[in-house]
Amino acid sequence: MALFKVVVELFPIEWSENYANSFLNEAKNDQNELIRLLRETRGIYCFYNSELEIIYLGKTKDNLWSEMKNAYMRPMPHYSKYKVNHPRGRYKYTEEARKMKLVNLKVWEAANYFSAYSVNDEYIDDIEKLLIRIVPNDILNKRMEGNGSLEMHISAVDN
Repeated sequence: MALFKVVVELFPIEWSENYANSFLNEAKNDQNELIRLLRETRGIYCFYNSELEIIYLGKTKDNLWSEMKNAYMRPMPHYSKYKVNHPRGRYKYTEEARKMKLVNLKVWEAANYFSAYSVNDEYIDDIEKLLIRIVPNDILNKRMEGNGSLEMHISAVDN
């Protein structure tokens, strides 16, 4: 079996209140098929912002779909942006300028794309550590995973 396999890369997120806090539309056949694959897969995933910067990277040894849905709704208390409060997806005229406020965002408020990869269980932790170290200035994970030594499986590289 391969060390890892692509499930999907840079898939656009179509957020809607009708999706029950999800980032995919289960009513669409192709997205329903993707959800089925994510339910059957363990591994690593990441969410990207509109500029294709990784904003969150995660792993699971359970199923990707459940973990990704949880992460998608997760608050990021260390990630703040200036924002004007508008009703999502609606415009309402006002005579006064709406105030800009520094607010903490959730992953869903910043994510525009996602990728997911199937990874052999024994390598999930090490691959996540490696990826977080590769993009530490862009990634918004609250902690740096495994901040001890990164144990690479030399046998995986040799094979």
